Amino acid sequence: MYVNQLQKGMLLTASAGNKLILQNDMSMAQEEMVPDITVCSSVIDREDEGYEGVLTGPVIYLGWEQEHFIWDGVYKHHRVLAGGTIALVSGYNFKNFKPLLKC
Repeated sequence: MYVNQLQKGMLLTASAGNKLILQNDMSMAQEEMVPDITVCSSVIDREDEGYEGVLTGPVIYLGWEQEHFIWDGVYKHHRVLAGGTIALVSGYNFKNFKPLLKC
């Protein structure tokens, strides 16, 4: 799916052959005045790889915000509610998401 197709409140899940995971972005750990970042991303679903933080349910798209820090090369950060956690999603990574329901 494309970023321009997203709407606030939309339920999203991983497209076929992928799974969604939550992870901490350790690349930001040395930056000052940057919050701890939890990232929701997609990975190819392989049975031989065990990932921590695998999401079993859908995520809710919350919209985007312009921030004061750069993550994934941009200041514009997309957010989703994933398992009780607000996580960032790279705009590029939405190609591996599909809508479950539209609001």
